[in-house]
Amino acid sequence: MSLQWLAVAALILVASATWAHARRTAKRLARLEETCWELRYQYSELRAELRRLTDNAEPPPSGDADAPASPTAGFVPITSLKR
Repeated sequence: MSLQWLAVAALILVASATWAHARRTAKRLARLEETCWELRYQYSELRAELRRLTDNAEPPPSGDADAPASPTAGFVPITSLKR
């Protein structure tokens, strides 16, 4: 009879150790999952910022480097205007 109680006590100890290990593993998995989502969020933010920076960059000059730049706003004399 005492051998059965010893076996039951040993099985309870093994079960509790296994349960504690499973809880630690679950907590670690939760931390890793949170870190994964955080990294995905940071990656998407950086990709969007890189896209924004490359879209705002000035395009390279075309093959005509000697051509003067066209003025965007300039003086127009009144005499050159026709009615």
